Amino acid sequence: MGNEQIALLFKGNIHPIDIPIEHTIKILRSYNSIIRRASGTLYGSQTKLDIRLEHVQSGSFDLSGIISIIGGLQPIFPMLPAISLGIENIPELIKKWFDLLKHLKGSPPVQVTQSGDGTNVQVTNRDGQVTVVHGNIYQSCVIADVGSLAQALQAPIQAGAKSLNLMREGKPIAEYSPEDVKSFSPIKIVGEEVDTEIDAILLVVSPILEGEGVWRFKYGSMNLVAKIQDVKYLEKVLNGIVSFKHGDRIVVRLRTLQRQHGAKLMTTHYVTQVLEPK
Repeated sequence: MGNEQIALLFKGNIHPIDIPIEHTIKILRSYNSIIRRASGTLYGSQTKLDIRLEHVQSGSFDLSGIISIIGGLQPIFPMLPAISLGIENIPELIKKWFDLLKHLKGSPPVQVTQSGDGTNVQVTNRDGQVTVVHGNIYQSCVIADVGSLAQALQAPIQAGAKSLNLMREGKPIAEYSPEDVKSFSPIKIVGEEVDTEIDAILLVVSPILEGEGVWRFKYGSMNLVAKIQDVKYLEKVLNGIVSFKHGDRIVVRLRTLQRQHGAKLMTTHYVTQVLEPK
């Protein structure tokens, strides 16, 4: 249905042979996984991709590939203009994720609070610096565990690369210093709990109509479970006023509560309101 070129270009006096093969394999897996998770977030879990690596250029470490969207394209963000983010392609979403990791400087956010109408969140880093990002950008970065995947990109930096450039159609859209890349790490919550609420489109995997009403969903390409707290919606489902089948999508207000429990990060999702279908 369409092709798009994306590249991760590490500049500097570096050659692929300088990087141990096991690290190269991790980098390639990271490259593949980040693209696929960005696609799942932007276009939905049913989109099929064909990611082909064009070349690994000598004299630098250049991962240039072609993304072919070959079917199932159902854009998620454009379905809700309020959360369209101005993002039209996979590289731009990856840039947003990397910018957030750069802002956090390798440490957990000190505070994440809703901003304005609740669509955006304010993320405070360890130095007290604040950036405002769309709630879906923050949540998808956490749910997709982009920080863990991006850690593999540190290997070329350790081998002497001077910068990482994110490229789209042969043009740079972002540049990250060695310190920026070294800060790419998982987003873990420490201290007080983080409570955010966003508009989201969820694909229904398994509805549970009895008990506590915990349903299984897909958010982009990520699996999650969420308790349905919209009593009126549940009543309509139980009374046959609203019906759906496996694979249908619903537009919801999705609340995510993250808190530290011992050494583990506990994440709980709630559907506070079903917006569509009503």
